[in-house]
Amino acid sequence: MAASDRDRAARLAAILECTTRLDELDATVVEVILTEYGMKSVAPVGRHIPRESLISVLHAADTQTLLGLAEFLMHSRALLLDEELPFHGRGLRLFFSHLSRSHGFVESVSTILEDFRIEVLIAHRDIRPSHDWQAFLASGLDQCDGLVAFVEAGFRESEWCDQEVGWALGRHRPILSLFREQTVPYGLAGRIQGQSYEGDTPSTVAAKIISWAGEEDSLRSRLLESLVQTLETSPNFDTTREVVKLLRELPATTLSTDLVDRLLAAATSNPQVEKAVVPRRAGTRYPTVSFSTWLAEFTGRARRTP
Repeated sequence: MAASDRDRAARLAAILECTTRLDELDATVVEVILTEYGMKSVAPVGRHIPRESLISVLHAADTQTLLGLAEFLMHSRALLLDEELPFHGRGLRLFFSHLSRSHGFVESVSTILEDFRIEVLIAHRDIRPSHDWQAFLASGLDQCDGLVAFVEAGFRESEWCDQEVGWALGRHRPILSLFREQTVPYGLAGRIQGQSYEGDTPSTVAAKIISWAGEEDSLRSRLLESLVQTLETSPNFDTTREVVKLLRELPATTLSTDLVDRLLAAATSNPQVEKAVVPRRAGTRYPTVSFSTWLAEFTGRARRTP
């Protein structure tokens, strides 16, 4: 596809995305948003602005403004509609799509990931009985950084699982397809590389998910944030060593200056990091060095002495 065609497609997608999302909102809120983005005001009909009027105003806006507005609306749906936020932290946020019969296994995987400050939305666990569960799921899919699909017999026939994967695909979220019971990813998701988890333990699956997130450009910075948060509050030496093992798998150059500063600070403020000894090299138990020494060698920055 030529660059001009891609630009036109992106513009059209932004217009449709903005129209759909603004159409959900009260006219007063829409007016504030349009004004903030430098767009023409629209006369409401009651408390609603007609779709044709929205399309006309959006069509007159430049492409960059449209793309920015679409991004804002996608990530701010819950706030604008006064819904409860499914995610709250700055770290990696994942949505798990699965069949209810696998809930116990999936929750075990989630528990391991949450120990590394990775937020996971599991519908059966995280939606309160009194909650508008459809709106909560929509917000979770809007705000997640990526989706993990646990594909097994019956997944394709599940109306909800199918829609969750489709929603993530439509919003260009990275998707990891994990399959078992001789099933394989299907439809558009079938174009994405999947991995078998037949016979895997929850810890093995969690490791696969973390490895996948580290390989995805759009997820890596969020994963690093989660790992740094884990070190800052590490409760024991084992956790510190496990985070170091995960950080080794990522290029040191992907760590921002801010994240390195926070790692250096953790080496002073948290005794479970400061006094930890870790393998100097990946794949070996010895020799060991202090965390500060390893960090200096890994990042090229040493901790400043008082």
